[in-house]
Amino acid sequence: DESIFSATLPERPGSVFAGWSQVFVPYCSGDMWLGADRHRRILGQLQMSGHLILDTVLEHISNTTEFSTKSREVVFSGSSAGGVGVIQHADWFRQKLDTLHIASRMVVLPLAGLFFPKGYPILFPEFAVGRPQVLDGFMARYCHMVERGFLHEGCLEALNGTHQANGTCFDVSKVLPHVKTPLFLIQNQFDRLQIHDLGLCPPKACSIRTKPSSLGGHFINYLGNRTNITLKEMALEFPQVGLFIPSYFDHDRSLRYEVAGRGQGIRGLSFKSAFYAWYHHHKLLHVFASTCDGGPCGGCPEPQEVDFREGATLLV
Repeated sequence: DESIFSATLPERPGSVFAGWSQVFVPYCSGDMWLGADRHRRILGQLQMSGHLILDTVLEHISNTTEFSTKSREVVFSGSSAGGVGVIQHADWFRQKLDTLHIASRMVVLPLAGLFFPKGYPILFPEFAVGRPQVLDGFMARYCHMVERGFLHEGCLEALNGTHQANGTCFDVSKVLPHVKTPLFLIQNQFDRLQIHDLGLCPPKACSIRTKPSSLGGHFINYLGNRTNITLKEMALEFPQVGLFIPSYFDHDRSLRYEVAGRGQGIRGLSFKSAFYAWYHHHKLLHVFASTCDGGPCGGCPEPQEVDFREGATLLV
C-alpha cells in the first residue's frame, strides 16, 4: 500500500506531508506502544515493549541518519493504537528530541486515538436493559498491570495526592489536558471499533443501516454524543488544539484517506487545507462534520481522486 502520507502519482493532490522524509514503525507489540517490560510475561509468553521500541528507534535513526542534523520539523503521528501511543508519548518525545539536541519544531497528529471519550466505554447489553455503567479503568488495568506500561508523565504527576490509580492515565480524555506539545486530532465521531469491539454491540444491532430510533441507533448516537462533548469541551479549554472530526461509522480507514489527500473532507474543507492553516498560519481549527439525525453519515467512503486546491504543500 502507499504511505498514507505521500502521493506517489503526480496527478493526485496527495497529502500535506507528500515530500517529507518519513519513518514508519510497524505495530508489533500489542500494547498500544505503552509496554515497558523487558521480560516475557503472561499472554503466551509475549513481551510487550512498545515504549522501549519507540525509544530504541529514535536513538537508532538519530545515530545512523541525518535526522539529528537536518530535521527542522517533526510530525509524530499514529493511527488507532498508534494514536494512543503518540498522545501518551507526546511530551516524552519532545524531551527526547531536546536530549538528542535535535532542534525541531514538533507537533502530534493522532488518528482515531480517542480511547475514550468521557462517559465511555459502556456495554451495549447493560445499555439495552437501562443500566449503563461507565467502565472506568477497563483498559487501564490491561495496559498498566499486565504490561507495566508507560503513561503520560504530566498526567501521573497530577494524580499525586488524589488516591487515584496510575492506570487512570491510560484514558486519553484524562491525558489530553496535560499534553503540552502542539496537538491536532482527527477522529470519527462514531468509532465503529469502539461500538463493536469495546461496547459489545453486535453488527446486527449496530451498523450503518441501523435506524436512529432503534436501540442500536441510540447506542451509536450515545458514543457520537460523548465524543462531541469531550472534544468540544477541549476546544473551549484548549483552543490551540486542532480538531478535524468527520461523522462516518468507521474506525480509522476513512481518516487515513483524509490524511492521504483522498478523503471527502468536511463541508468542502480537506484535511490538507485544515492542517495547513493550523500548522503554518496558526489558525484555530475546530472542524466538526454534521450528523445525520444524530447518527453517522455513511460508512467509510471510497477513496476519492479529489483536488481541493486549497493551500500549498510544504516540502522539507
